[in-house]
Amino acid sequence: MLLNVGKELKQSHKYNQKFRLFFENVFREPPAATETSAKEDWPFLWIKPFCTYYQDTFYEGRPLPQKFLVFSHWHFVPKTVAFLTSSELERRLQFRKRDFKSSPLSFKKGLMSVFNVAMPSLALASLIDPVQIAAGCESTPDQRQVERVARQRLLAAIQKPDSGITYSREGVSSNLWHVVARLEGAWCDQQGVEVGDQLHAIISDKRLGGTTKDSSSKKWLLKYQARYAAWLWDSYAKMNEVPICVNERTLRKLVHVALYSPAVCVLRSLLHSADSIVSTKRGTGERENLVDLFEYVARIGCGQLRNYFNRPLVQAIIGRSSKGTRYTDKVLDYCGRAHLQAVLDEYVFLQVGSINGDEVKSTAEKLVDQVGVVFSMHAGSPRVNNRVNNKLKPDETTTGSAHFALAFGDDSQVESETVGDFESRKSDVRTAFNSPFWPFVLATTSVGQEGLDFHLYCKDIVHWNLPSNPVDLEQREGRLNRYNCYSIREMISRDYPLSSTGGYNRLKTAPRPPEYEDSISRGLPWRWIFDSIEAQPMSDQSFKQGLYPHWIYVPRAGKLEILRRHLLFYSNSKDSLKYKRLKRDLALYRLVFGQPRQEDIVRKIRERLGDEVDEKLLHEYLPIYMINLSPFTREYTWEAATKQARRLLSKPKDIEALALLVRSMQEKYAQYLNTTKSDIDKLVAWVSCHNAENSATEKTTDSAAALYYLANPYDGTFDFFRGIGLTDDLGVIRDVITKHFVR
Repeated sequence: MLLNVGKELKQSHKYNQKFRLFFENVFREPPAATETSAKEDWPFLWIKPFCTYYQDTFYEGRPLPQKFLVFSHWHFVPKTVAFLTSSELERRLQFRKRDFKSSPLSFKKGLMSVFNVAMPSLALASLIDPVQIAAGCESTPDQRQVERVARQRLLAAIQKPDSGITYSREGVSSNLWHVVARLEGAWCDQQGVEVGDQLHAIISDKRLGGTTKDSSSKKWLLKYQARYAAWLWDSYAKMNEVPICVNERTLRKLVHVALYSPAVCVLRSLLHSADSIVSTKRGTGERENLVDLFEYVARIGCGQLRNYFNRPLVQAIIGRSSKGTRYTDKVLDYCGRAHLQAVLDEYVFLQVGSINGDEVKSTAEKLVDQVGVVFSMHAGSPRVNNRVNNKLKPDETTTGSAHFALAFGDDSQVESETVGDFESRKSDVRTAFNSPFWPFVLATTSVGQEGLDFHLYCKDIVHWNLPSNPVDLEQREGRLNRYNCYSIREMISRDYPLSSTGGYNRLKTAPRPPEYEDSISRGLPWRWIFDSIEAQPMSDQSFKQGLYPHWIYVPRAGKLEILRRHLLFYSNSKDSLKYKRLKRDLALYRLVFGQPRQEDIVRKIRERLGDEVDEKLLHEYLPIYMINLSPFTREYTWEAATKQARRLLSKPKDIEALALLVRSMQEKYAQYLNTTKSDIDKLVAWVSCHNAENSATEKTTDSAAALYYLANPYDGTFDFFRGIGLTDDLGVIRDVITKHFVR
């Protein structure tokens, strides 16, 4: 069927079942949504964070936005999915690009308020930390409570005798950024003259805003930089000579800038992780300081970050989903209600350790550059062949737009001519998809199937076409089952809410830090969560040989869900039968993993088993024939068990947990362990009653090590290997009993 390029093409999904099913999953409607509200309701610019610092009212009552990774072996599918999915978003928003011709965050006369979004502040990022504010409340605060506490802290800083600022509730206020300059000057005054001079030089730098085609905006940015730099100089060089005033209205705006400004939020996220990312500056060899972090953020703040919020679609969503008279006020309101600070904290945590500095740039600078790449992701520009007199004209094309969904492949086109390097484009698309921001849909072919990770914010995979073999299925879905993947963090966040972590509760009892001192909480909330997991008494998950909890995690309650597989075909179609066989072949493929000619082996095994073999029976018996590629021999596992035993003997709770695990093993494998029940009970009794005198003895250590070896399912021979899995465990128990308990 040939379609017109305009409205007819954009609505062609109505006639295609795959697209109808796909859009139902992507644009999930609220339970009570009417047809009209569903079309108009898509308020999401980023994925909801798992940890929020105050009560959520933005995502509440709506199906949470999710990212989707789409695979197809048809090369035209990625562009089609990108174009039609992006068009569907525009339709739901009733978006018309011609309605958004202006750039409200361009620097113009009288618009220094653009700094509210684009300019970071070390004083505001240090004084106001929503994590600390939340921890100081008896229960999870609402957003207004956080704002009230932030106002009190800012007012206390303003009313200090040497601040150079006076407060008058109804008086005439100085410019908001003049007030920020005074607070920044006080911060510099505590850090030292050299820090103040460095900050002044950075704010005065003409290269701060990067390159832009808008010469007028660049000219006004330089004027505002000079004005802000002059205010800063007055603030820390001659603080009280020219006192300024702030009224209640400006103070409340200052609260919003301190809490919700995108530039301040990025800087605060870096300060949260400063101990992990600060290194030496390239060129000088000096150690980076907080002002260097300010410089990195100011570059992207006045450049990519500001341009992001200038985009027509972003304007459309923020305009519909936030409150405020000016656009800068709406941006701050949206960022506050959508928890941007928590979003960035989680994203920065995930990047720490995976980004390393090089000879040109430090780790911190490269990390900030990556944040800039995410915010500056250009829209795709898929080309559509035109039709003339019902005939296709391949040489005549119309360029579309793809933003919410993007194609990932060797021939992807970009909207901006300045990004012409396709390899760089592919890398940027992958970086953006591995962030909480757009695109929310990434469609690809086998190009994205092997060796690439898309796991940080996605657990939904769509098989537009079923792969032809289990190897390809495993490769596709392996893109999402990775280190610290989205589903792992989702399950962990349910078991370990932020309020239960040790780091968060230490903030509750710690005295409030002095003003302008380094008051930023060291350690991001997610670091606290993983520290809390490590501090728990041992459990059956502790035996997963370094894979727990970042690779493998079983939730305390609820369904274990690593990924969601979406299949777009009828239940009685040929694809349904093909899928059933593909799943069974996948189990067989895992059996022969590491062997040559895997597909031939899988085919032979399937022929012998037949098509009607019971899947439960298959999973029960096939592990017997698995080739164990684990490097952990019995000797190695015993040595590791001995080390763990010495650690456990100093922790009574861990000894109790070990005894419970052993009892569970005895119940689960009673038919194999009944013959040694008395020996196991003897070891448990001895270890459970150990005291300071006998805990260090060889007998106690070996007894605890034998129990640890028994409880560990991944020892010399994996315990779940039917019939043979416990032979090594029984041998270890006999050896210890013979050595220490037989007279």
